[in-house]
Amino acid sequence: MAIRQLKSGNWNIRKMVDGRSYSITIDHKPTDREAERLIMRQIAEAGDRRPTGTSSFDAAAGAYIISVEGSLSESTIREYVRLHAYLQKHFAHFCSLRIGDIGSQDVQKVVSEYSRGKDDNARRDITHRSAKSVSNMYGFIRSVMRSVLPDLVLHVALPDLQKVEPYIPTDDEVRAVCEALRGSRYEAAIILASLGCRRSEICALELSDVSDTSVRIHQAKVQDKEGHWVIKDHGKTATSTREIEIPEYLSELIRSQGFVYRGAPGQITVRLHSVQDRLGIPRFSVHKLRHFYASSAITLGVPLPFVQRSGGWATPATLQRIYVHAQKDKQREMDLVTMNQIASLTVPSGVPNRSKK
Repeated sequence: MAIRQLKSGNWNIRKMVDGRSYSITIDHKPTDREAERLIMRQIAEAGDRRPTGTSSFDAAAGAYIISVEGSLSESTIREYVRLHAYLQKHFAHFCSLRIGDIGSQDVQKVVSEYSRGKDDNARRDITHRSAKSVSNMYGFIRSVMRSVLPDLVLHVALPDLQKVEPYIPTDDEVRAVCEALRGSRYEAAIILASLGCRRSEICALELSDVSDTSVRIHQAKVQDKEGHWVIKDHGKTATSTREIEIPEYLSELIRSQGFVYRGAPGQITVRLHSVQDRLGIPRFSVHKLRHFYASSAITLGVPLPFVQRSGGWATPATLQRIYVHAQKDKQREMDLVTMNQIASLTVPSGVPNRSKK
């Protein structure tokens, strides 16, 4: 794809797809991602380039992304665009293959190499990717191919998905972080995250959403298809719109500073990690504070349906994993209670005994 500025000051984008040249002129310099999308949209709107078995994977992928824009979330579309760009950069030969000529072995080779390929975001070589990341790449390739050949059957070996134990910050870790951020513009955001709010929800909150005793969650700050931050008038899921109780201290803090949070969403994570490093505690993301909220509520005996509604989870799947984790901690606590009671009856008096601290 070629991008060049014309004498008029406008910018021209030109790309050859399946032996045919496409061109479009716009009034500003586009990013590579925007240029790719504009060309693919032009192809899709032309109407005479509907992908067939003789179309290249590259053309089919672009057409597929355009076709699902209205039905999938912005984050999913961005991920598809990223995966497509990665394939164009690192698997140009595969992208040039005709859909009808691609077999299971071709896809297997891409998947296998991708599992240990270059990480463009981190700009470093990695020994392997997570099973989920590899599965996402395979899912994208399969979806593109099935959009052209619906009856296609692929036989590809994928890494086993490993069950990841959710990391849940401890009470001491959360207390230390909050104390370290006391008085900063990040304090309210971290407290809200500890009360189960998503980062996108926190960054979209306005003063009018905050009362003396609660906060109304009904918007989200997210990236659109082009990577720009925008405010959506709805949350991540149908259950995201909700009202949560907050301590009076937080309400007064927000009103005194005149805002909930100002700044880019990513700055909260950067500051959080900086504080964690200074405190010498493990790094955990803002999202892990939602796990902390759920675990705390479950440990306190709040029924799962109430926890799910308070945190705006669409399904109980995540909560079930956290529930199991929380119950393991509770199990040890209860085991120690029982052990200490029996030890008081069976161990000679005066002998030191282990107890939960």
